[in-house]
Amino acid sequence: MCGLSFLSNFTDLFSGAGNLDDCEIERLVPIWLVVMGVFQLVEGSFRSLYHGSRGDEDDNEASKDPVACFIFAWFIAGNVWVFSNWNEYSPEKTVNGTLNGNYCDDLTMKFSFGIIVTYYALTGAVLLCLCLCCCIGGHGARTD
Repeated sequence: MCGLSFLSNFTDLFSGAGNLDDCEIERLVPIWLVVMGVFQLVEGSFRSLYHGSRGDEDDNEASKDPVACFIFAWFIAGNVWVFSNWNEYSPEKTVNGTLNGNYCDDLTMKFSFGIIVTYYALTGAVLLCLCLCCCIGGHGARTD
């Protein structure tokens, strides 16, 4: 799971970095990918080093972790930038020989959209599993 996370973060980073100048409709979409990839790599690395050196898993709450708070806020900002332009963006750089103001690299926009939707789907799946575990666990604990 950790390797998949690092791969995803590198993909964010390189996908955004390769298209920094290829999103006229919202220049912050590729920047969002780069920053998201870098900060998630940094947070994952520091978290691994911290837990590896301590040898335990103490309860680091997200509210006490400024990097996690920044990543959450940056994720919300990316939602605004991607979803507010999703219906208007065009993968065509020029229209009738003129620069298209709604242009954004198709891969960059679709990749950003996919990342956001995947995060929401994973969050929903985790919440569903937690609810099911609580319901099953609570039902089994009854003694009548």
